Amino acid sequence: NGIECYKLQIIGIICIIIMISTIIFNGLLLFIFIRHRELQTPLNMLVITLAALHFIGAFLELPFIIISNLNCMYNK
Repeated sequence: NGIECYKLQIIGIICIIIMISTIIFNGLLLFIFIRHRELQTPLNMLVITLAALHFIGAFLELPFIIISNLNCMYNK
């Protein structure tokens, strides 16, 4: 009773889209915060920290999820 391979591949493609958008938008947000010092208020530092963690997570976590889904590794 495994999951059909095409369903896992669809999830892998969705994860690719999520990874690309995460890298672009969080990278842009970090670039803006670094570039403009006046935005670096204590409250905005929380947003910067969350954006940085999501940016790092997109590089460290999502590639493994994408590879395992595209190769249908959950069925084995």
